[in-house]
Amino acid sequence: MKPKFFTQSSARSIFGSIGFAAAVFALTGVVAAQDAPDSDAKPEAEAEVEGGAFTIPESVFLSEPRDKSPKEGVDPFFPASKRRDPIPKGPTPEELAEMERLKKEQEEKEKSTAPPPPPDPFDDLTLRAVIGGSRPMATIGTSVKNYYFAPGEWRMVLVPNHIEGGQRMVRLECVSVSSKGVTLKIDNKDEVRPLKLPMKPIGN
Repeated sequence: MKPKFFTQSSARSIFGSIGFAAAVFALTGVVAAQDAPDSDAKPEAEAEVEGGAFTIPESVFLSEPRDKSPKEGVDPFFPASKRRDPIPKGPTPEELAEMERLKKEQEEKEKSTAPPPPPDPFDDLTLRAVIGGSRPMATIGTSVKNYYFAPGEWRMVLVPNHIEGGQRMVRLECVSVSSKGVTLKIDNKDEVRPLKLPMKPIGN
């Protein structure tokens, strides 16, 4: 049997294996030493809790009353929210009384400066005569001209213009004719107004 000789490469492999095994053994000892419990020391969390050094911070958010004005701060979770805005207060009794007084003064001022209403054209109408028969007729004067109407007829008539002077035209409709008088509508209004014959002076 021939003797075996170690070469340089074989020596490197052997020493490399021995060094790797020693490194693993040393690392295992360090990890075991770190994991071994210390009988004299308590866990860090327990020590802090028992000593009063460990506290849980609390978040405090104050909500202002809604009647506080001006409002200070905003809602930290909903900055654009309006739910915490102050509730608007209504006017006081004194303010209400003052508002009512100013309103009445304004109404009185408007009445004094408003133009007078136009005169009623009905005031210029006079029933001159009534003709009976199967087709009754009525003669109506307007202080400008006399017009003849049968029941159901209408026409534009001239009446005095008391505001601008001269004359103006209004629509006049004869609704009915009787021996006692007529009923009329003026300017397309739904109101039906009676016009009676003038009373004759006593003794004539």
